[in-house]
Amino acid sequence: MAARLDSRTCDGGTTLDVRPLRTDRKLESVLSVFDGLDVGESFVLVDDVDPGEMSLRIEQLRPGEVRWRALTKGPRVWCVRVERGPGRGVETGAQRGRGETPHPIVQVGRVVGGSAE
Repeated sequence: MAARLDSRTCDGGTTLDVRPLRTDRKLESVLSVFDGLDVGESFVLVDDVDPGEMSLRIEQLRPGEVRWRALTKGPRVWCVRVERGPGRGVETGAQRGRGETPHPIVQVGRVVGGSAE
């Protein structure tokens, strides 16, 4: 199953619904969308579990770059506005277009795009 990304939310904007995904695929999907954002852009993350642990993990991977604002707090559905802030290492759209990556891309068991593999 794939995460659903659409332009409808309860408060407007883009929604990433990761409820259909296995737990081990949710972080990867959120990072994929987050890394495509420019500073100030955001999306609404919809999940069926509290995304608190995921927010901590993303903060470790993208220190100072992510802002989380709870919109709905369970118990069946959590909605969180995820915004890209002006943290260190934030790339511009031009850098993304040239394929430059300020952070390594994490894949299961290895790091790609950084100094270690």
